[in-house]
Amino acid sequence: MSQTKSPSSGNRRALRSFSSFKKKKQQQYSQITGLAFDNEVGSEENNSEEEQEPKSHPAVITIDHNEEDDIHWKLQEEQERMSQRVQEEEKLERILSAKRKYNRYQTIAYCACYFALGLAQNAFTPALSSIEEKTDSTEDKVAVVLAARGVGWIIGSIIAGKAYELIKGNRILWIVLLVTAGLNFLIPLISNIWVLAALTAICGAFMSPIEVGVNTLTIWIWKEDVGPYMQLLHFAYGAGMGCSPLLFGIVVKIVPTSIVLGTFF
Repeated sequence: MSQTKSPSSGNRRALRSFSSFKKKKQQQYSQITGLAFDNEVGSEENNSEEEQEPKSHPAVITIDHNEEDDIHWKLQEEQERMSQRVQEEEKLERILSAKRKYNRYQTIAYCACYFALGLAQNAFTPALSSIEEKTDSTEDKVAVVLAARGVGWIIGSIIAGKAYELIKGNRILWIVLLVTAGLNFLIPLISNIWVLAALTAICGAFMSPIEVGVNTLTIWIWKEDVGPYMQLLHFAYGAGMGCSPLLFGIVVKIVPTSIVLGTFF
């Protein structure tokens, strides 16, 4: 009897030691792969079936393939987003470049407006003696003409401040430039001092929107980068004022006096 019991007890001990060893290996493998295994130890037949057909390996392979597909899909989406972002940035850069180019053209036109404003504003200085002679008035009455232009300038500046908020600024500039050119053409033809004062006041009212509008529009289009362009505007204005007496002298020499000092009224 002792001989028949000893082999069975040895088999049991061997089975227990094998099951405990397998359990430890399963726990170690589950810690590494994150897969859960059954903690129960089955019989020898179940253990042999699990050894022959392991169920954990297909699951591990499937998870690895899914993770690889997910990573590939995410990388592809990220590349598409990056390409779209690059295209949007390039499109935005093209738009900004075209806008800067257009703003430079506008600034050149504004400089021309300021140059013309300097010419018109300083034209009275060399023409004071001619105005006094043509209107047959004294210096006191000629001073009224200059004062009338100042009053018109103030009124025009107040109106222009509201007008530029309601109407497009470039349209206002076109209108006031045309009217100012016409009025400056008529001023030398006036022989009545009071008519000349009224016409000069109207001319000042139409000249002031040029100064107000050009400054305002330049600030609007360049914003924080307006510094050098504002200096360029005032340089053009000073150049116009400096050229005004020279041009007046040339016109007086070239054009006959009867035309320059002709009588309109």
